[in-house]
Amino acid sequence: MNLQLLRFLLIGLALLYLLLPYDLLPDMFGWFGRLDDLAVIGYLLYRSSKRFERSSKAEDSGSADDASNGRNAKAAHEQKAVDPYSTLGVERSASAEQIREAYRKQAAQYHPDKVNHLGPELQKVAHAKMLEIQSAYETLMKRGAV
Repeated sequence: MNLQLLRFLLIGLALLYLLLPYDLLPDMFGWFGRLDDLAVIGYLLYRSSKRFERSSKAEDSGSADDASNGRNAKAAHEQKAVDPYSTLGVERSASAEQIREAYRKQAAQYHPDKVNHLGPELQKVAHAKMLEIQSAYETLMKRGAV
């Protein structure tokens, strides 16, 4: 039997036990009759707290995965050999002013402040594109084209 199904059945039986008027220790014995109910409630609280801990750990690891995915995207971006002229959308014979203008135009379009209202996936794409634009501009600056 599946472990998740078994857990679900045990919790269901515990809830059913609390709702039914039949107990192992009848409630007519006062506080002694409530011990079995307290044990079942304690078990349910224990199980729910364990489930909450697991779900919060999964969320934490998810944010760590997002950070590592960002690092992987940056590393993959750095490994690509991209023509800086085509990235900025200018000809090889473009003047320094034309390159600066193309850079400013691309940066204005993909800057994080401009895409802040978009969803997280589109923000990641825009971030990667902005890194590519910045890298292309820096490459051209080093070559002395700008």
